[in-house]
Amino acid sequence: KEHPQKDGVRLYAQTQFPNLTMNPSEGAFGCLLNDTQSSLTLTLANPSAVDLHYSWSFAPEEGVGTGPNTAEDPTATFDILPIRGILRAGDQEEVELLYKGTILDKKKALALCEVVGGPTYQLPLSAESSDVKYELDTRYLDFGLKNYDRVEEKEMFLRNSGRVAINWAVDKQMLSRKNVVEILPMGGTVNPGDRVKLLVRVLPGLPGALTETFHLQIAHFPLEPITVYVEGIYPRIALNLPRDKNPEWEAAYTKAKAKVDAEKAAEERERQGQPAVD
Repeated sequence: KEHPQKDGVRLYAQTQFPNLTMNPSEGAFGCLLNDTQSSLTLTLANPSAVDLHYSWSFAPEEGVGTGPNTAEDPTATFDILPIRGILRAGDQEEVELLYKGTILDKKKALALCEVVGGPTYQLPLSAESSDVKYELDTRYLDFGLKNYDRVEEKEMFLRNSGRVAINWAVDKQMLSRKNVVEILPMGGTVNPGDRVKLLVRVLPGLPGALTETFHLQIAHFPLEPITVYVEGIYPRIALNLPRDKNPEWEAAYTKAKAKVDAEKAAEERERQGQPAVD
């Protein structure tokens, strides 16, 4: 205390509080098909200079819904994996958010991420379960009388009248021959409230009435049959003059008719999957 020499020592310290960032800032699952599950990926990042320990929980008073299980615990509907962990300084990791679907229900919850020695972060969660509803403006396309060698087209519409996105696809397995009917596009997704236009093209190919059926696979429902009718015609005239009974012409006509009949028979065997006949 009474020594004449006094020395000084510089002291330096820096205080760091652990904190993290979350992306996205909420878990919005949207509307899902009844009784199905879904997951989202949440990225946790540690921008601080110290390691942090975190753990997840739910705020019980925030677990609300509109369905028959309104009063149930949020953990019965939502889950977070992993539920706790250590995040090194400057690192990041992915967390999986899970929704266990119910029936015709809306769910909300507030997830809490508690950082030891730091703040508690809030993550709102929301999800909805519903059924698929759709409308077709027609299931029968009547093209009427058309030239047999020309492509004709009509439009039809598929509308999503529900709250769940619908996947759909065209099935042409029942067509009698290739390319007799074409549909554009061949499949896709219709969001809630939207509609998609289907362009249906038909080529009769031969004179005469033609009825074809293709199917639409809409979500998990049975195939929807769509019937296409057209009658192929061609320009012609009729004369009331007597015909010349020339034997050579009669022979040529008989030969041509036999060839046409054979081609029709071959096409019918091919359509039925029967072997070709030489």
